[in-house]
This record gives sequence, structure tokens and C-alpha cells, in this order.
Amino acid sequence: MNWKKIISWSTIAIATPIITYWSYYNIQLHTTGCRQEITPKYSKQQIEDIIKEVKTPKEAFYKISKDLVITGEADTTLRCESGERAMSMIENYSLGVGDCVEGAINFKAMLSDNPEYKIKLISIRQKDESIWNKNKNKGKNIKHLLATYEFNKKIGVVSFNNSYNNKEWLKNNKEKFFLLQGAEIYFDNRYPKDIFNFLTPAKFDSLDEAIIAFNNDTNLGGSIEYDELFISLECLKFGKRL
Repeated sequence: MNWKKIISWSTIAIATPIITYWSYYNIQLHTTGCRQEITPKYSKQQIEDIIKEVKTPKEAFYKISKDLVITGEADTTLRCESGERAMSMIENYSLGVGDCVEGAINFKAMLSDNPEYKIKLISIRQKDESIWNKNKNKGKNIKHLLATYEFNKKIGVVSFNNSYNNKEWLKNNKEKFFLLQGAEIYFDNRYPKDIFNFLTPAKFDSLDEAIIAFNNDTNLGGSIEYDELFISLECLKFGKRL
């Protein structure tokens, strides 16, 4: 069956806002203006130990998926109206909840001491939007943040906080999506909605090919463009409200 025909009626949704469950996780934030102060519950050494433990993209993917609750709530509740503020790895582990942004940041941080994998943070937006504006509203129009990894001159994609309205169907039919063929998929049963994360094999010949496949199989819509997002390793691991 031609997967492109399936896309017209069974598209994956990305970063869908959903009902609030913060009380379920007993999360408390101390807000100062537009910045939520997160009290570290992990030491820097504990974060470094996690990074040393992880050796491959697959290990990083499952470590993040199992240790953290990835949900659209982080997008609607943690962000301030004037622009995006992402969490570093130490903040995210201290809070325990994140969205696509934190998933990608953790993925890059965890593989930072494994030089055989070249990790990139890729921000995706519609062409008529501005992202990571240098003057104001930093990150206001970000549609999705994913991470890519290069291995043996091929590109793989990891994406957190995706949704699909029929979990069981997707589990049994993921090969009908070109993007998900051969991919690892993780549904978080701690969360009451069909949120899932996925990691593709390193199968794409270029970053352009990977992004085209991602756009074809998701509902970002319209013509998109992307940028690589650069954050220092120290900030990825230990920064405060990036």
C-alpha cells in the first residue's frame, strides 16, 4: 500500500495541547515575572553520571522516555506568553516533565560525550513565521523541536511529544508511515492521552530528506523551513531557563 495515500487520513499530530494534569504529578513552580524558578533536585555530578551511562541514541531515547513525562502541558503551562523558555537537563530532571523541546535537549546532552554520533537540534516552523528572533519574543513561533543524529553518514530523527488518536492502530501499522519504518516507538502509560515518542534508524541520506519525511507524515501543514539551534553544552546540561 502506498504510504502517501494513508497520510491523507491518518496523519500524526505534533505537540498537541491537551487537558491539564499538573495536580496529578504534584508539580509546583515558583514564578518570578516570566521565569519559573526550578529548584534543582539533582546535583551536577548526578547529571554527569546519567550522561556517562548513556552510550547510544536508542539508550538515550528510552532513558528520556522512561525517566520523564513528555507532554504538551509543558508547552502550555511552563512557557510564558512573550516567548519560549526551555529547560536544561538538570532543570528538566528536577521537574520531571517536559515537551518536545526538553526531549531534544536531553537527547543531545546525553550523547554529548559520544563523538561517534553528531547530534543536531532542529527547529521547524512554517515559512511565514519567525523563530528564535534575536530582538524579542525568543522562540515565539517554534512549531516543533526535534533532534537528529548522524551515524555512518546517515541521518536519524528523534521526536518527543507526538500524538495519535488511535494508539493500538499505530502500534500495529507504523510501517505504513515512511518516517516510522523501523522506528522505536514509546507510548507513556503514565499519561492518559496517546502521546508518544519515536526514534528512527539512521536511514536518511541528508538532513533535507529527513525533514521532508517528517513533514510528510505530520500535520505541521503548509510549506516549512528549519534551522539548527545552537546551545552550548554547559547550558544544555546546567543552564537556567534557556
